[in-house]
Amino acid sequence: QGYLPIAPGTGLPPAGSTITNISAPDHLYALAPNYTAANAVLLSSNRPTATLTPATATSYPALSFLTACGNGPATIGCTIYHANNTSESNYFIVPDWMAQAPIAFIANGRVNVTTKTVDTYDRGNPRLYAGDVSLKTTNSPVTRIALSYIRGAGNGNAAIFAVSGGAETPALAEDDYNVNT
Repeated sequence: QGYLPIAPGTGLPPAGSTITNISAPDHLYALAPNYTAANAVLLSSNRPTATLTPATATSYPALSFLTACGNGPATIGCTIYHANNTSESNYFIVPDWMAQAPIAFIANGRVNVTTKTVDTYDRGNPRLYAGDVSLKTTNSPVTRIALSYIRGAGNGNAAIFAVSGGAETPALAEDDYNVNT
């Protein structure tokens, strides 16, 4: 939040806030309590895997990942592990930050995911998108989510800021995860 000094309202929503997906109002995302810890995932061909572990395992009919991609789009694989020792694999596409796909949130300003620096390019972007996956196992809590970078355009990098559970259940908060990259 406020990463562009001349425009303090730009960037991600305030730390600790909950946002509603513009295109799917039943998708709520709770953002990390601060933006100083390792509280987001960056996936690329150079950093191809990460693991999210919920603080409290809960059953969900679907998961929605709040994402952005630089030099994208990118395809992200996800293996969801359940408490009953089963797992299921799926994938989602992270559109490029200027795509015309249904928008989850307009971040206003841009962080370059390659250099981790601030770009002032086109302050109306990036746009954040939802990468949604349905779960086959809906009666066993999710204990871990393994993410993998499958492919991207050029030097694409995908960022994941938060995860939301299905509409029938409470949202998963970014700060409810231990992130291992």
